[in-house]
Amino acid sequence: MTDEAQNVSRALGSIPDHLYWLMGKGRTRPAEPLYAVQLIDPESGIAIAEAEAEQLGDAIAAAVKKLNSAEPEST
Repeated sequence: MTDEAQNVSRALGSIPDHLYWLMGKGRTRPAEPLYAVQLIDPESGIAIAEAEAEQLGDAIAAAVKKLNSAEPEST
């Protein structure tokens, strides 16, 4: 398995099991990132975290990081 494939595999494993996800590849402008990821709440169907990056694994990791930083802290 290539390093990139391992990176994607690890990143996919970090997505919470209860979420849906949507991943896309492509550009509409030369300067925008190649990959985009949305993590979606299955009950509402709303994207609760989104990220873009040049590598798919990096986009997934960034979306999970945004998701984790948005969760309220338990006391």
